[in-house]
Amino acid sequence: TAPVSTGSVNVFEVAYSAESSTPITITPTSSVGVQEPSSALSFGLTIVPNPTDREIVLYCEVDEPGRLAVSVFDISGRRIAQLADGVFSRGWHVLRWDGQLSSGGIARQGMYFVRMKLGGREVVGRFVLTR
Repeated sequence: TAPVSTGSVNVFEVAYSAESSTPITITPTSSVGVQEPSSALSFGLTIVPNPTDREIVLYCEVDEPGRLAVSVFDISGRRIAQLADGVFSRGWHVLRWDGQLSSGGIARQGMYFVRMKLGGREVVGRFVLTR
């Protein structure tokens, strides 16, 4: 969908001198249109911070409702943690991983991959753990 106009915002010029006790002068200079961001979503994954020595935060952008699976894999391709496996609505979803392995241990320093699957689509991101 196209962005929707939501009105205007006035732009002001501000005159101020730190060396003077003169009051601040604010003068309107123009008006600009404001638009709401598009509501279009895509299928994507953002991992922050990267690299990290603590937990990671995954921002999952889901463009249609459905069964979403999010897993962490080590460099050899073994799934070491399952972060999500269920039906998710359209929108942004936030997941966190503190390095806890499915086996009960803690992930070591190294490169890891996150795979997010929805239906027949998948996206893979990578991050570095610097413990």
